Amino acid sequence: MSDEAALLAAIRDNPDEDTPRLVYADWLDEHATTDPQRARAEFIRLNCEITQLGGEFLAPAYTEDWWRIATRQYELVEQYHQHWLTGFPFPDWLRPNHFERGFPQELDLVGDTCLALPPPHWGREPLLNVCLSGTTAELCKVIESDWLAGIDSLHFVPDVDTDGDEIARALAGAPCASNLRWIYFINQSLSVAGLRVLGESTRFQRLRTLFLGGNFDADGWAAVVNGPIADRLVGLSFTYAAWGSERRPWPEAAAALAESPRLTKLEVLLITRTRLGAEGVRSIVTSPHLGNLRRLTFGQENFDGPTAGALAAINLPKLEHLHITRSELTDEALRLLAASGVLAQLTHLDLTQNPLTAAGMRTLAGAGPLPRLKSLCLDETPIGDDGIVALARSLPFPGLLNLELAKCQIGPKGTKALAEAPWANHLVRLNLTDNAIRKPGVGALTVPGLLTRLLRLDIARSIRTQDLKDALTARFGDGLNL
Repeated sequence: MSDEAALLAAIRDNPDEDTPRLVYADWLDEHATTDPQRARAEFIRLNCEITQLGGEFLAPAYTEDWWRIATRQYELVEQYHQHWLTGFPFPDWLRPNHFERGFPQELDLVGDTCLALPPPHWGREPLLNVCLSGTTAELCKVIESDWLAGIDSLHFVPDVDTDGDEIARALAGAPCASNLRWIYFINQSLSVAGLRVLGESTRFQRLRTLFLGGNFDADGWAAVVNGPIADRLVGLSFTYAAWGSERRPWPEAAAALAESPRLTKLEVLLITRTRLGAEGVRSIVTSPHLGNLRRLTFGQENFDGPTAGALAAINLPKLEHLHITRSELTDEALRLLAASGVLAQLTHLDLTQNPLTAAGMRTLAGAGPLPRLKSLCLDETPIGDDGIVALARSLPFPGLLNLELAKCQIGPKGTKALAEAPWANHLVRLNLTDNAIRKPGVGALTVPGLLTRLLRLDIARSIRTQDLKDALTARFGDGLNL
């Protein structure tokens, strides 16, 4: 085995460690004879560094260092990624263009294409994520063959015409199951039967992250969270994906999850379209087994009425990222959330597409200093100018780096208040897409001495005339997204 092959094998055998990757970068530096090789060494180091800043399934750090690294990474990938993939075991049209921690990810393949090609040598580029689509028969043949042996991550492209339970049965006994660390499997026909087969399988010895979606009830959840498949999970997602059906997992499913002693390692939990209700939400946010949870996402749930009260009981001591999106979160629900005290421990808060108003922003402004908060997302909430004024006049965000306000009905008054807010000079990224900024708003954004650290301003469809675009370009340069 050559030195390079041994280094790549070490990366493959230690997927969580950055050290083998950095050693490989040093080797490239010492043996590089071309610019692409030298650039690859730089890229591996940068890619490992930015991953550490963000963490697994956590939001970007949005610090100045994060943006600097992200910009340089993009430049290197654009210029050299085709050179880096020389020797990759597929034709050019199948090569990936996304990298994670220095190596390619996200290769899209169709079942019949796989079956027409010999099994590749995946060790050439470790940690490849295969996005697999095709008919049920094709997918099962690929899964049951040696074609995916050595694959780290497997993503099934959702398809209403495939049999989720049959694919689950093939996966549970597949040769590749023992190597998989990440599975994304959302299928409308995935039912309790398929979840039970997956949950009871003992082959998933390395699995850390599991995204599941289908037509299942509480028994399906219980089969997964109480089975061997759950023992090593740090990330788990449940989505109810049977569109048009009123049958949902309901609170009993949440209780099964919250009471499972197998989930004590869980750091990331995402729950979507399940209609958990107040009882279900309360069981999750007070679970003694979820004490290591760092990120919690509720999507397309319903936090209006009695369910809002469950937020006041939240007790997750390590929680840093809270995402409640498209979930009818009202001003009253936000008040109860603020009363719980959890906001003070958060670094990221995402309340996208909820019916929040200026009253909710006054609640947020009055929640007391939020010294740890780095990212706040209020996209598609009708808070308007009055909501922005309420936030701007308070001092709750001394460390805020990223603020997202797309489609928030903000005009010149709100833009001016935002630009002049005492905490706005800490911002590194600001998203004002799809608002009515107009000339007075642009004037406020370009005042010298304001927004001094801003590296990225997204303002697409918020201004119309070329003179205003020119004024913003002169102020923010390449950091402006029109």
